[in-house]
Amino acid sequence: MAWAQPWKFKFEKVPYRFNLECLADWQLGSRSCCLWKIEQHIDDILADAKHTDAGVIFAGDIEDEDRPSTRAMRRVIAADRAEVVQRDSEKHVAWLEQKVVPLLLRLHRGTKYGILGGVAGHHYTQIAEGTNSVQYLFRRLQEITGKPCVYLGEMVSLLDFTFTDRKNHSQRIVGMLQHGEGGGQTKSSTVNKLERAAQGFEADFYVRGHDCQLVGTKTDQLYAKQNRGAGSAIAARTKAMLNLGSATMGYEEGKGSASYIESAMMRPATMGWGRLKFRLRHAVKAEDPHGNLTTDIKIEF
Repeated sequence: MAWAQPWKFKFEKVPYRFNLECLADWQLGSRSCCLWKIEQHIDDILADAKHTDAGVIFAGDIEDEDRPSTRAMRRVIAADRAEVVQRDSEKHVAWLEQKVVPLLLRLHRGTKYGILGGVAGHHYTQIAEGTNSVQYLFRRLQEITGKPCVYLGEMVSLLDFTFTDRKNHSQRIVGMLQHGEGGGQTKSSTVNKLERAAQGFEADFYVRGHDCQLVGTKTDQLYAKQNRGAGSAIAARTKAMLNLGSATMGYEEGKGSASYIESAMMRPATMGWGRLKFRLRHAVKAEDPHGNLTTDIKIEF
């Protein structure tokens, strides 16, 4: 199932700047998770949030405790022992409260709009009937701070942003958030997946995770635009596409058992994430003779 989630943001005047901090594949709980990389990135986000309005979005796999195959195994193994599954869930909730909630709270409290929401991805734990670990985490953030944090489903959601100034002039920006699928051994394969998303889903920006390739690009589309009293003109629409890295150290120093990345002889991938930087402004005459609101989107790693 997919979802479309609206958000409304108020601002005083143009130019107005807003950062969408895009995160994915922390995979907390995995031995390969690089915790200091996550903490360092949170520090960078919070430093920028002191002078620029920001919100955070997650493209899935915050934790690494369970995946589709292990969730199915749990159901089979403990089919007639619901109390065993319940005890496991209680232990997992305690771990979430101790290790995960504090990290997320730093982001939720330290940015103006906090963690707007996110998708679960492949890796999550079923806490109870109808509640997974990502739903639990986002609900806890809202309970603790009173600031909204929206669960957007497992894999895909449209992000519908409306920015409105004090004169009630509005600008709508739509994004496509995907957890992603498949391997990404080359940058070109990742860009191909982003371009396929742009062909199938109408949006201004696309954010994707899963394959751990840190890639950003843009594409332009030309179209005919009808101006009031000025006939038709050719206009351009720029779409931003961002594929996110991860916190996974595929190759760990030592002589112990190999990670799944090392066992499959995968290439090392750049860890880290990116942001989309929105700048709302009045269009220049060449873009729009009426000077309506328009948005520039920049990709930053």
